[in-house]
Amino acid sequence: MVRTIPTNGPIITAPVFSNGTVYIGSLDRSLYAIDEDTGRKIWSFSTAVVLIILLKDGFWATPVVADGHIYAPNMDGHVYVWMSWMENRSPL
Repeated sequence: MVRTIPTNGPIITAPVFSNGTVYIGSLDRSLYAIDEDTGRKIWSFSTAVVLIILLKDGFWATPVVADGHIYAPNMDGHVYVWMSWMENRSPL
């Protein structure tokens, strides 16, 4: 079965799988967490909420999951970090 999650921009990163969740970054300024089994979006975080002025931001590189953290580099010059088990979608 093919599953799709709509985004508002191209996806140029490779998906990362960790503990039943797929993480995908998009040039729509969002990082998406998707349930591996159902294909449903668990959460997303948009840098547009944090940095409205910057129009050149977007998740351009594949996120890395290590030691319970998700590291996602962004074109705004920041690396956003989340704890992979957190329900809160805001980075640390």
